[in-house]
Amino acid sequence: MKTNNPTKPALKRLEWLMIPLLCLILWCTGCIGPKLDQLDFVEVQTKIPVPAGVGSLTVGGTINRTLLEEDSLGDHGFIWVENWTGTPADFVLGRPGVKTISLGKIQQGDFTHTLNNLNVEQSLYSIKAYAVAGGRTIYGGLERFSFNFVVQTDTVSINNNEATLSALLFGLEALRDSIIDHGHIIARDTANLYLNKPFFKKSNLKSTNDDGVFSSEFEGLSFNTTYYGKAYAQTRDGRFVYSKKTLTFRVKDGWLPVKFRLPAQQAHLVSGAIGNSGFMGVACLDELCLNASNGPTRMAYRFDVEQDTVGKWTEIADYSGIPAKRSTSFTLNNRLYVTLGDRGVGNRYNTTSIWAFDPSENGGEGNWILTDTFPATGREGAVAFVINGKAYIGSGRRLDATANEVLYSDFYEYSPSLERGQRWKQIASLPGSGRSEAAAFVVNNRGYVGTGFSAKEDLRDFWSYNPQSNQWAPVDSLPYDPRRGAISFSINGKGYIGTGFKSENSAYLSDLWSFDPTAARGKQWQPRTPLRSGGRSHAGLFVVNNRAYLGGGRSIFVRNNNLDFLIFSDFWMYTPENN
Repeated sequence: MKTNNPTKPALKRLEWLMIPLLCLILWCTGCIGPKLDQLDFVEVQTKIPVPAGVGSLTVGGTINRTLLEEDSLGDHGFIWVENWTGTPADFVLGRPGVKTISLGKIQQGDFTHTLNNLNVEQSLYSIKAYAVAGGRTIYGGLERFSFNFVVQTDTVSINNNEATLSALLFGLEALRDSIIDHGHIIARDTANLYLNKPFFKKSNLKSTNDDGVFSSEFEGLSFNTTYYGKAYAQTRDGRFVYSKKTLTFRVKDGWLPVKFRLPAQQAHLVSGAIGNSGFMGVACLDELCLNASNGPTRMAYRFDVEQDTVGKWTEIADYSGIPAKRSTSFTLNNRLYVTLGDRGVGNRYNTTSIWAFDPSENGGEGNWILTDTFPATGREGAVAFVINGKAYIGSGRRLDATANEVLYSDFYEYSPSLERGQRWKQIASLPGSGRSEAAAFVVNNRGYVGTGFSAKEDLRDFWSYNPQSNQWAPVDSLPYDPRRGAISFSINGKGYIGTGFKSENSAYLSDLWSFDPTAARGKQWQPRTPLRSGGRSHAGLFVVNNRAYLGGGRSIFVRNNNLDFLIFSDFWMYTPENN
């Protein structure tokens, strides 16, 4: 008996459908291209350039192909450039500055070209061979050539009294040559900027056979001095090759460590200068004082400058008043005056007595004398400046009986030459809200007060006081971080402010700025060389012989995941720019 199979018609229909599908696959395979062993692989090599006379260079290349019966390549030739500063990957057709030598179509094999009128002294030539196949460009390797090795002076950077000079050495690799020494020389004039002259300093970077950038570091340079620099290389036969370009640079201002540090770690110092001697002391020596658990020490010291960063410390008579943190000090009529501040215990702000250290007292040993009393409420963080034999004291803060902060903007003029009872006169208050821990300096018989902190934030505004008109006028605000507890001073017609504490991010600052009242508004502040030893606030400072001496101060550091106080004992001398 014959049985019908219902799947056979379906299989026949599937066989008929497979025929056109197979045809489509075969047709697509033909579109893809030849088999792997039928592909036309193109390889380009760049040959080592060969000199062809003075200023002439023969460059060469080779093209290898797998299928010689294919059509000629669309183009071939060379790209080349003089003193290429980019990367090898960027050295391609169409790149600005890259020159092209097009030699047209080619099947395969060697090809050459001669470049003429080249610089035989100061140039490094970079060359690549190329070929264009099927819309793509194939490059050979990068070859370099120089008729002579070259030393090219590049840049200079200055940090305090140190300079780093960089230069480029090229041509050694192309020449397959080496040198026995290279580096930089610097001098104070261009006539001595050679190794057979009395140059100032020389670096010695030893032998090399590599092209590339090299740097030389010079320390111990003089402030306010112009230097000239050249790069050099010494050949194996004893010749010296110098860079054509001369770098001119000036070391302006900066800091140097003083040989003898402070006699102790100190912060919140009183300080000032009398003649050629500076005074510091009555300061916090430990964390208990910084935390207002107790008051500062009574000890004070005199520093006698012998020569710039050399001098000696001598302990003077202990302070006779009640020592207080954030007190106010100034020098006037060959005396160092100290007043106000936070005692840290008991009636914290009842320190309104004014004491003065007179170095002529006690047989020339000096002594403290009670001279007067501040005429207003006691406070800490007040500022003072001196103009024409008169002191001006004001601003500051205190906590009232209920521990609420009170900030002051009042100011007072103090004339020590008058009879007692007639020495004080209230003057115009500093504009704006009250502030504490501001900075102050004097330039051209004008007092300048600014920065500090108010009830809401740290400040960076600045104001000028004219004692003739008893008026305050705004000047340029400090262009950078607001701060409190900064140093301030004046030298040669310019005011300076630097370091301090910025409460917004709990940062201790090390920067320094100069203020020129004769400059146009918007340009009165200029950045200067920062303090080299890191940020701090509440340091001591005095000026002797047109140099500023900074010592002590406070900061914080992390120890065992806790913030601890750091009190400094280092001592620095700042030399300003003299123009």
